[in-house]
Amino acid sequence: MESPAEPAVKEPTPGSPDRAWLGFIVALSSVVLSLAVSAWACRALPEAPWPAFDRRPLKQLQKFRPHYVLLGNSMVESRFDERTLNRMLAPRRALRLAVGGSMTALWYEQLKNYVVPSGLPLRRLLVFFRNEELTRPRDSTTGANLTTIEYAATADDPVLSAKLVPTWRTPSERLKYYLWRDVPAGRLRELSEAPVERLAIRLSLAWGPPGDAHRRKNQVNSVFSGPDWARDGNEPPDPTDLDLRPMEKVASESFLADMLQLVREHHIPCVFVRIRTRARARGVPQPAKLARYTRRLRRYITEHGADFVDMSDEDWESIDLYGNGDHIAARHQAEYTKAIVQHLPDLFR
Repeated sequence: MESPAEPAVKEPTPGSPDRAWLGFIVALSSVVLSLAVSAWACRALPEAPWPAFDRRPLKQLQKFRPHYVLLGNSMVESRFDERTLNRMLAPRRALRLAVGGSMTALWYEQLKNYVVPSGLPLRRLLVFFRNEELTRPRDSTTGANLTTIEYAATADDPVLSAKLVPTWRTPSERLKYYLWRDVPAGRLRELSEAPVERLAIRLSLAWGPPGDAHRRKNQVNSVFSGPDWARDGNEPPDPTDLDLRPMEKVASESFLADMLQLVREHHIPCVFVRIRTRARARGVPQPAKLARYTRRLRRYITEHGADFVDMSDEDWESIDLYGNGDHIAARHQAEYTKAIVQHLPDLFR
């Protein structure tokens, strides 16, 4: 008697649910494996040692002995032509300590480790910022930006260590913190960024039109720089997701409270200057939340002994002066420097 034939195993056919699940599992496994390999590679790389303290800005302050010091980022770099500024202020002198892309973590360290130790009797310290930058302590504090901060700081700075830890207001902040802690991609970037950049420039010079390496580097970087607000006629929107908790609480979690304490303890006259953005120059109304935040910020700063200047309604700063984003165009830098001294003489009193 013949045994009944075993039923044939049905192979998954293209488009069948079994085939779809198999593809999903393979794709998911590939992603997980790639992340695991990346995490292992990042953690296997040695952590970069804390760089030696950069004393050059301190020596520059002590040698030049300015009456005014300007802190900030590229908003300061694009707005002030130092030679023009010093001609207009003579015999008084001004010095920019601005670093493009920097935020309050670096400004605090520059104040603490350069301006204060210089012992200079400054007429004024000027800190230029956009909108809510003064209360965003963790902006520009990873990768190359962190290295720049470390050059101006000491490895045992308790304020820096405390302020760079998220406040856990949202689950995303906690997730991002743990992700960057457990998968330190910055180590891989530090190792690979310079070689990849050199390779890209060499390939571009070999296959593209002739040109010098520095200019080609800027051209390559511009490809990945995101939208050019000046060319497409738009502008970066003013922020609306602002931290509207009591300003005392917000400031204490940022570097603002520590900066105000330093200038107060060392009797440094200080003014915080809110710049005029491209949006305001175009006539875009300020969001109500931003206006409320700015009023609270002004009150907090003035109550703690510093001055506050809001340039957002300075009509002389027309849209024609702007270049990329909120930057002043290079061809208008000297003109802008003259204009701000003429229209806001109290800044350099």
